[in-house]
Amino acid sequence: MVSNSQVQTLKQHLKVSPQQIQFLNFLNLGLDELDDYIKKELEENPFLEENESNFDDSKIDAMDSFDHNDNTIDDNLSSSASEIEWETHFSPEEYDYGVPQYKTKVNNYSEDDEHYTAPITVEYTFHDEAKEQTHYLNFSEREIMIAEFIIDMLDDTGFLRRDIADLTNDISFSYNIFVSEEEVSKVRTVINQLENGLAALDLRECLLLQLEECKKEGKDVEIAYSILSDCYHQFSEREFEKIESKLNITQDDIKRAITLIATLSPSPIRGKNSSTVATNHTIIPDYIVDIIDNRVVGEINNPQARKFGVNEHYANSLSSHKDRQTRSYVGNKIKSAVWFIDAIQQRQQTMTKVIKTLIYLQEPYFKTGKTENLRPMILKNVADLIGMEISTVSRVTSKKYAQTPYGMINLKDLFTDSIINNDGTEISNRRVKEMVKSIIDTENKRRPYTDTQIKTVLQNEGISLSRRTITKYREVMSIDSSKYRRII
Repeated sequence: MVSNSQVQTLKQHLKVSPQQIQFLNFLNLGLDELDDYIKKELEENPFLEENESNFDDSKIDAMDSFDHNDNTIDDNLSSSASEIEWETHFSPEEYDYGVPQYKTKVNNYSEDDEHYTAPITVEYTFHDEAKEQTHYLNFSEREIMIAEFIIDMLDDTGFLRRDIADLTNDISFSYNIFVSEEEVSKVRTVINQLENGLAALDLRECLLLQLEECKKEGKDVEIAYSILSDCYHQFSEREFEKIESKLNITQDDIKRAITLIATLSPSPIRGKNSSTVATNHTIIPDYIVDIIDNRVVGEINNPQARKFGVNEHYANSLSSHKDRQTRSYVGNKIKSAVWFIDAIQQRQQTMTKVIKTLIYLQEPYFKTGKTENLRPMILKNVADLIGMEISTVSRVTSKKYAQTPYGMINLKDLFTDSIINNDGTEISNRRVKEMVKSIIDTENKRRPYTDTQIKTVLQNEGISLSRRTITKYREVMSIDSSKYRRII
């Protein structure tokens, strides 16, 4: 016999409303992004307006109390409203799923109603340009076919990342003809002359091809050519003494050769396959930090510059409309406007709390602007002081900048982990990174410090770090290893 029993369980569920998610994304916006967001809201919501006077919070509370479940609007807005008989202006028959009937009549369309067709743009790549040039060379139809196949196989930088033997097989199978490696090599050699070693197999060949062109122009490239052809491995590893010994040349010869090689292009068509638009992007600070009477103060950039409200006259005129969908639309838009106004205020309050807390925790840094005065600080330190979630603090500091007496700073740079000195005091890891960079900047470039030697220098300063940590800091700052920092 099977018995049915009921079991009561208690579970916790975290429910986040869509408006809460929207508000969190709202906090993430920078000042320029916020302006775009505001512009979009003003365009899409006819009940939201920008004005110079403060909006009455009591009206927000009243509007926020609307019950939209029954698609009606609270009498707070309609009590003094003058009712508009919409039926006298538009009849239900004039609308078909929201589209006015006159729009369906051909003779009522104006020139402005014509659909705009965007012009078709065709990208002209270096592949197309190279193929076009092959038709002006002394090529047979067979050679043009091989040349176009080779050009199609080039990567975005103009290199041919394919072995000649494999490439020959590909051409033979693709066109169902027999093609020899000699034919392919001959055609590729001609393509090499089109531009900066086009279709070169690697960087070494690309540079050698360019040196050959320099030689035709009358430049002295003999030593540079010998270094790349006979000592390329030693050159890439900065083993200059071995190059001197192998080629029987002096350091001055190597210097002149390196100077010449530095003028060559590292790729056949660098920068020609992609179009970039140069923009002058000015960073707009979200916070202003200043020092007044030896006291650090901070605020949001123009917190009272823009004020918003609900267009009550427009809302009242539609609040008592007989059409159910119209009333629902009005209610939703008013509620959206109220949420937007409240979100603006909450954003300002949250950002104000955060900047004041940052100043409290980093006052010595804000007073001097010196990295050595930067205290170790993480997001949790700020969140605990103001009673907010760590994610909230992260959102109002991410991609946010502050204008200080010492220049523009990224707020994320204020957050650093701590490192314990030998004397037991804490120091910011950003300060340690600055020390590593300073050591490298002042080193003898003929004998640059290795990471192990940098570790020893820091130990003499009372900071104990592992070599691996120093390597990580160096790579984060995009600084090459000692081998590649060495010069002659």
